[in-house]
Amino acid sequence: MPEPPHPELEVLLTVDEEVGMEGARDADMDLLKGQRLINIDNEEEGVLLVSCAGGARFHASMPAPRSLPSDMQQGHDGERIYTLKIDGLQGGHSGEMIVTGRANACILMGRVLRRMAEELSESVALYSMEGGVADNAIAASCSAVLSLTEDAVTPAMELVRALEDEIAAEYAAQDPELGITLEESGSIDRDERPVIHSALVRLSEYLTLTPYGVQAMSGRMKGLVETSLNLGILSLPGSSETMEVDHSVRSSVDSAKDELLTKLRLLTVAYGGSFSISGEYPGWAYREDSPLRDTMKRVYEERYGKEPGIVSIHAGVECGL
Repeated sequence: MPEPPHPELEVLLTVDEEVGMEGARDADMDLLKGQRLINIDNEEEGVLLVSCAGGARFHASMPAPRSLPSDMQQGHDGERIYTLKIDGLQGGHSGEMIVTGRANACILMGRVLRRMAEELSESVALYSMEGGVADNAIAASCSAVLSLTEDAVTPAMELVRALEDEIAAEYAAQDPELGITLEESGSIDRDERPVIHSALVRLSEYLTLTPYGVQAMSGRMKGLVETSLNLGILSLPGSSETMEVDHSVRSSVDSAKDELLTKLRLLTVAYGGSFSISGEYPGWAYREDSPLRDTMKRVYEERYGKEPGIVSIHAGVECGL
């Protein structure tokens, strides 16, 4: 038989990348004999992927105590119920699109609620809040159910319009369709109770202070994000006394990732919340000296007559594990 044109090859296929790389975590590496790994998880022909970020999920539970029934004697009858909505944002994958500087609707909701609490005081009350679809997706929309006293309706409308103009100007290039609306939405169940005002203030401040977006760019590869985070899911159901928040934290430098997780931990605890960290996975570090990468580049040039792309991504692939 003729000699094969290459040494013996082993192929490792894994599953469940999007839910924590569980396939790579559970793979039995003792079954493999090879000492070098060539990654083929790339979506573009002629581009060699040579490093990726590590990451983790940070989940925060923030207290949102509600008014007691005795506090509601003159409540619902003198209030009007409104839905505050932030939408029209582009969103996108928080690994690929975070570098664009797109707005995050959940972060903006904190900003708008904080201003409303500051300027309208206890004339505004929060009942529920919901935003985002996944921790690794930039939140494209967020909504909150509020009550307003009769005399606060006009000032609230004027404030929201002013904030829409202000924020839309800031994100005119990144999110040209951004919109913030406050619309009357009928009534709510008389048994529902609003979050107490001091908790509304704390929750809005927490969202305002939460870091978001690019935290550092790579000093080795031009244009590559090194460290970032994204608040992807926010949930405060009308019957709950806890606001749940999920962040996706990424970095190609493990110490930077750990420091960002520490910042979230300290902020969460300072505002009376609890937290958990899950789905942590290491980055695949870029090697300045890589004979295998050099060989791949040379062979590609010889075969196709052009240079391949050499890229690092600010997302996670299994090579870190």
